Amino acid sequence: MDRFTQLSQRTLNFSMVAAPSLMVVAMILLAPQQALLQSLDGSNTFLRSIASETNAWNNSHIAMLVSMLLFPLAFLGLYRQLIPVNFWMGVIGLFLAYIGVFLVGGQLALDFAYGALVTGDGDAETARVARGLIVGSSHIQIAFNAIANIGLILGWTIAALISLIYATPNRWFGVLVIGGWLTIILLNGKIPYIEAVGHAMMASAMVLSVLLQRGRIKGDREL
Repeated sequence: MDRFTQLSQRTLNFSMVAAPSLMVVAMILLAPQQALLQSLDGSNTFLRSIASETNAWNNSHIAMLVSMLLFPLAFLGLYRQLIPVNFWMGVIGLFLAYIGVFLVGGQLALDFAYGALVTGDGDAETARVARGLIVGSSHIQIAFNAIANIGLILGWTIAALISLIYATPNRWFGVLVIGGWLTIILLNGKIPYIEAVGHAMMASAMVLSVLLQRGRIKGDREL
């Protein structure tokens, strides 16, 4: 393996570990704002929670942004292992994952705008009106919420299915990914920091994939 190939593989491996790990960090940082949001009553609770937990909101979204910048390389590194065992499932999964990552980036841009509008010299009424226009736009809601989340979830899920069917890189990868998403979807809002737990399960799956690929642990592909 030449030096360039080694560097490329190391970059992919780093991204595979760093991208989902940063999502764990982001969910931990975001937890105070989410807890406050659930405790507030009245109108504009979303914007009020951001204004009260500015650091939690901004820092968590910086972590998410860096994560989304790394995820294209992370998914590329993952699907390089999966495409050889099922070409079409792999290509479709990678395509959906990229769509999800791209649109989540747009969602983060809106979230940064909310934070800028309600903090510092921001005008709360302007923020309320802006969010009302965005929430009221079916196109924005479909693109940045529905399609973004569905694309990202399907990108992960197809990888998990390939893992479970073909034991590549290991069936534990599929178990951890599906378990992580089920944890987030079913328990979000019910248990503090549960989103961080779900993302930690998926980060563990990526670490497992890298360790198997590098031969750091035994390559037993079965459960």
